[in-house]
Amino acid sequence: MKPVVVAPFHRPLLQRLRGRSVALETDVAHSAEAVLAAADFGLNLVCLRVRLDDELAALDASGLPPRAPLAVVAPAAGPMRRLGRKVSDLLKLNARFYLPGRTREQAADLRMLASLGLNVAADLVAPGPAEWDELRELAVYAFYNSTPHADLDPFSFLGRRYHLDRLPLDPRSVMFRAPGKFFFADENGGLASPTWDGGTDPCPFTLADLDSEAASSFLDEARVGWRRMFVEPHPCTSCEGFRVCLGLFAAEQGPGCRALMAEALAGAEWAAGQRAAKVEPWQP
Repeated sequence: MKPVVVAPFHRPLLQRLRGRSVALETDVAHSAEAVLAAADFGLNLVCLRVRLDDELAALDASGLPPRAPLAVVAPAAGPMRRLGRKVSDLLKLNARFYLPGRTREQAADLRMLASLGLNVAADLVAPGPAEWDELRELAVYAFYNSTPHADLDPFSFLGRRYHLDRLPLDPRSVMFRAPGKFFFADENGGLASPTWDGGTDPCPFTLADLDSEAASSFLDEARVGWRRMFVEPHPCTSCEGFRVCLGLFAAEQGPGCRALMAEALAGAEWAAGQRAAKVEPWQP
């Protein structure tokens, strides 16, 4: 599996990324230009990562390319009354909206946006103390709520991908933080890899060496780095939800995150059962 390179929109760098799967980081003002440049330089554009300095409610959606895959990262949702007036414009985008997901207020915002049809992703390890009961309720909503709603990742991601023969699942994938799946490039072609503790480490090779045997070995080891938690051993490995967590909350592990990820595992298993029971009608 080829890694995805998360790279800044920097034209001299794009030539070196030709043919690779890339998530381009940019702002609203340069988003349309970045899409055109990705096509010109022959990139496999996974998405544009558009970081907002202000809350989502302040976004002028007309500045974003409507058909390009977008990961819109905002520090907060903002007032729902103001945001509600923009939902029709946001729904025209091919976007997932990334927001902090740690508190009761943040969980309520995520539920509301999903109920309005916007695909959202909760950053469960954003700064600040976690309100675990609220996050557990958020997982219950994502998996079981019968009212139609859009995806609420990482829970919807786990529900889509969960199969007994494809475990474990890393919820970091939807957040661009999965070791062995993503690299972060700088403007000079230097690379850093996400680490299992939520940070990044410089790679012992550059973008020019990404197809080398050394890089391949590095990727293979990074993908299974979670196994080291069994060697230490780490308290996370005794949690039933570890198969769909892989130590995401290792720095703050305790009863709260255990209950949350046990709920996430149960929901993912339920979603897999729903898929297996579905009978597809024959086609003429």
